[in-house]
Amino acid sequence: MNPQEGQPSFELVRLASGAWAVRDEAFGEIMHPGCGPAVEAARLYVEQLRLAQRFAAQQGREVVLWDVGLGAGANALAMLQAASAWPVRVRLLSFDLSLEPLRFARRHAGRLAYLAGWQGVLDVFVEGRGWSGTIGEAKVQWEFVSGDFAVRMAEPDLALPAPDGIAYDPFSPQRNPELWTARLFRQVFRRLDPTRPCLLATYSRSNRVRVALLLAGFFVGRGCAVGMKEETTVASNRLEWLDRPLDVDWLARVRRSATAEPAWEPGEPPGPLRPATWEALRRHPQFAAGPEGASR
Repeated sequence: MNPQEGQPSFELVRLASGAWAVRDEAFGEIMHPGCGPAVEAARLYVEQLRLAQRFAAQQGREVVLWDVGLGAGANALAMLQAASAWPVRVRLLSFDLSLEPLRFARRHAGRLAYLAGWQGVLDVFVEGRGWSGTIGEAKVQWEFVSGDFAVRMAEPDLALPAPDGIAYDPFSPQRNPELWTARLFRQVFRRLDPTRPCLLATYSRSNRVRVALLLAGFFVGRGCAVGMKEETTVASNRLEWLDRPLDVDWLARVRRSATAEPAWEPGEPPGPLRPATWEALRRHPQFAAGPEGASR
C-alpha cells in the first residue's frame, strides 16, 4: 500500500496517454500507469466487477464494495460514480496504510481530472476518515479502514461486511509481497458470504497470483486488456460469474512453468509447482471435470 503517515513522498507524472497520475516515490511505482486513473478504474474495476448489473439487481439491498489500495482515490471514486445512477445503498470500504496519497491528490485536483466535482466529498473524507450522504440516486457510506491489509485480514475479531465486489489494487508483488500470498487470499475468501456472489478484479496476470487465488478457493478467469496490459485477472466464488475462466490448457501450461508456485509467506521465491499444489489444482472444481489427460 503506502508508507506510514508522516512520511509522504509523492509526485505528479504525465503519462503517455496525456493523463496525470500520482507516483509514490518511496515505492517507485505509479498508480494507474497505463491509460491513466479514470480509464483504468472504469475498465478494470467498475466494468469487471459488473457494478451496473449488481446495482440494477440489488436495489433496496446494501451493496458492499472493498477498495483494497485506496491510494489516490481513483478506484473508489469510479465505483461511487457508477453507483450514482442507481437508487441503491452502497457501503464502500477503502483499505490503506495512509490517507497521504489521497491528500496529495486532493491538493493537485486541478491536474487530476478524475477528481473534478469530488473535492467537497474528499475534504470531509480525509478529515473524518469517512463520508456518508447521497450521491446522485445512491445512498453512500464510505469508510477508511487503516492499517496493513494483510495484518487486518488475520485479525479474528475484525468485523467487516462481506463484499459483493473487491477492487484489488495494491502495489506490485515485488513492492508489496505480503499482499499477494495464497495465505492472504485464503483469509479474504473466508470473509465472503457463501450465499452471495462476489467478484474480485486485479491488474495482475501473473500465474503465481492466479494459482494463489485458486488455492484460496476462488474460481479464476482472464480479465480485460487495459493500458499496457494485454490481460488482467478476475476471480469469483461463482464459476458462472466468469466470462473467460481459466481452462485445462492453462492448467497444463502452469504445470510446466518454472515459476508458478505461489508464495504462502512474503518473500518466498518462485519455483515450479510443488506436488501438493498440483494435486490441489487438479482437484479444484474449476478443472476437475476437464479432460483426463490434462488432470493426470
